[in-house]
Amino acid sequence: MTTRTGLKRQRVAAACAKCRSLKARCDGVRPVCGRCSGYGYNCSWPENSSSRDFRQSTPTTSSWLRKDTIQYRRHVIQSFRELAATIQPVLTDVERTSVESSINCIENHISDSNIFTEPQGSPERDLNAGYDKLNAPLTRNASYTYVGKASDIHFFNAVKESLQEEIEFSDECATEKSPETDFAISNYNQHSPVSVAGPFDTQPAFPEPDVVIKYLDIYFSTIHIAYPFLSREYLESKYRALRGNSIVAEDCSSVAILYLIFAIGSYYLSYPRFGSSASQQHLIYFEKAMIFSAQVKSQCTLENVQMLLSECFFLLAICQTDRCWNTLGMAIRMGQSIGLHVENAPSSKPSSKVNPFEVEIRRRTWYSLFVLDRLLALQLGRPFAIQETDFAVPLPSRASSDWSVEDELSSQTAEPSVIDYFLRVIEFSKLLGKVIRELYVPTQEESSLGSMLASTSALDQELLAWKFDLPRHLRFDLGHTFEKDIRFKRQRNMLAIKFHNLRSMVHRPYLGLPWFQAKNTALMESIRGLEAMVEESERICVSEARATAHLLHSIEDEQALVHDFPWWQMISCLICASSILFVASTVVCKPQRRMDPDPSTYADDANTCIKVFEALSARSDAARHATKMMQSLTELRSLPENSNERRYSAASINQTLLGVDSTVAQPDVPFEGPPDWNLAMDLVALTHWSNEASDSVL
Repeated sequence: MTTRTGLKRQRVAAACAKCRSLKARCDGVRPVCGRCSGYGYNCSWPENSSSRDFRQSTPTTSSWLRKDTIQYRRHVIQSFRELAATIQPVLTDVERTSVESSINCIENHISDSNIFTEPQGSPERDLNAGYDKLNAPLTRNASYTYVGKASDIHFFNAVKESLQEEIEFSDECATEKSPETDFAISNYNQHSPVSVAGPFDTQPAFPEPDVVIKYLDIYFSTIHIAYPFLSREYLESKYRALRGNSIVAEDCSSVAILYLIFAIGSYYLSYPRFGSSASQQHLIYFEKAMIFSAQVKSQCTLENVQMLLSECFFLLAICQTDRCWNTLGMAIRMGQSIGLHVENAPSSKPSSKVNPFEVEIRRRTWYSLFVLDRLLALQLGRPFAIQETDFAVPLPSRASSDWSVEDELSSQTAEPSVIDYFLRVIEFSKLLGKVIRELYVPTQEESSLGSMLASTSALDQELLAWKFDLPRHLRFDLGHTFEKDIRFKRQRNMLAIKFHNLRSMVHRPYLGLPWFQAKNTALMESIRGLEAMVEESERICVSEARATAHLLHSIEDEQALVHDFPWWQMISCLICASSILFVASTVVCKPQRRMDPDPSTYADDANTCIKVFEALSARSDAARHATKMMQSLTELRSLPENSNERRYSAASINQTLLGVDSTVAQPDVPFEGPPDWNLAMDLVALTHWSNEASDSVL
């Protein structure tokens, strides 16, 4: 048998945790390896297998404590709660709340104790764990989650990969490159799952009525005006009935919904008062909601669907998007189980006995599932759970959110209604589905780029028609002087974010195409004759990204951003916009290009998004990760100047092939195109597009 000869790679007994996470070579020097020392990382070392085996075979007091720490902790906390339950009947509401807070403090103290530290991989963690990680460097995610071509993360990684390919041309850059730029990011989730440890409390300690009113005001003036599937009157009556009384199994869903609304309201109130004593209260409320929801999640009821929907919005607020995706999937399946997707389900009551308000709330709940499903599919680049052909439910009425008889009668009038927004967003969500199906499906690489341009033109016209068809009080492109209803202002902000984000994504496949596809000579040759169409899409994409950034110019503080804009999708939209603006300022808007004559304006708009991330990062782990992501692109762009040579050469390829005119300046407003503009007008020319062209950003 022949033996392979050659230099043998020197191996070390074990690599440090940081080098292992980066898949980098470690020299094995302890306590700090050379790589971590050079880059200033925290160097930690995992336990080796031999030492683990030895400890497992040698029982000690310490190992016994670690083995039984979960049971021991539960026993201690349960003892305290049982003791408190014996005295709660004679306590006032204030005293009962104080006792509950004391028990929570004891629970947190035990969780923080070194001797009772959970083993690695335990599902129970401290409630504050997410915020303890805010100052940690950006590292590879613990688990990979799929993001598709429509996702802002996918586009960000494509931009980063193109920059890194440029850097590889320079040996000097290769030595100065930071390891933090070596890996792709799959999400910016907050990786701190909230624990659900704790017994079922039959007498929950609700907040005081004035606090509850404040929480309800926040929820029903922010999330509810976009997803009107709950009734405030019903929730207030439930709160009065349950406060101070024992809870039975039938009440668990209502209690969970109330706690989820308390959690959302508490989280919204935490801005901008960073580091306050109540900054973690929303996590405590959420933990209580999970305890009650765990009792009934196996039951398919309308109230449980609403409970899961409420949970989704809290998870979106704290940027646990993957967990929200899974929770929404359960809610959709549960809704289909009780027939929400059809108007006359076989298991429903006869039509003569059906309460009209119950019918209305079923419709609004179903369409809330539908709209949120499309939103998450766009944000994550994943398939829909609900197809239009799989349900037959009439649209909700224009009656107000609490569905009184007067509102039902007045729903036929032409007066502005808060529900008008919901009806328009349902239409928008159907259009969003067409965008994903025609431009961002996984099989898109097999499609002709010519057909993509035709689809882009048709979709753009539909999107513009949707905007122009909005009722006057929802037109975000018109003035609304002296308007007193803050709800309409917030709804216009939501529509503006949605419109500018989706329109930029409709045209994003053509942004910097020669830069992303510099090696695809077949594509470069096939562009000839269609330069104007490509540049038109490129210009619209950048203009819409700038419009997204300009929406932030009038924001006074962090609390205004959280309350007046759709917080549950802002980070995703801003990452998309800032990535587009980064490409525009780096590649597209070179001095010779027929774009904005002042490229610094693009960078300034991108910095606006980054400033928002920085302002929110003290309370949002996801905002902090977003800041790191955009800063990493800036660092790559600022590496040695010789790496810019290829960037300019890519731009020159674009200029040569597309035949641009550098003397024409473009407007600094969202471009809507002339009335007769149509990318599909030259169908003969489109047939010459190459089917071989493919791109990770298309």
